[in-house]
Amino acid sequence: LHFSRLAFKMKLTYLILFSLVAAFSHASDPSQLQDFCVAD
Repeated sequence: LHFSRLAFKMKLTYLILFSLVAAFSHASDPSQLQDFCVAD
């Protein structure tokens, strides 16, 4: 149970960090983020 809770926190932290990076990339270079989304 403790391991599952830790894994959940890690996933949540990863999602938050990814969102921040995506937002920063979008703010600095929108076209770059658009290319990334299309490629994904």
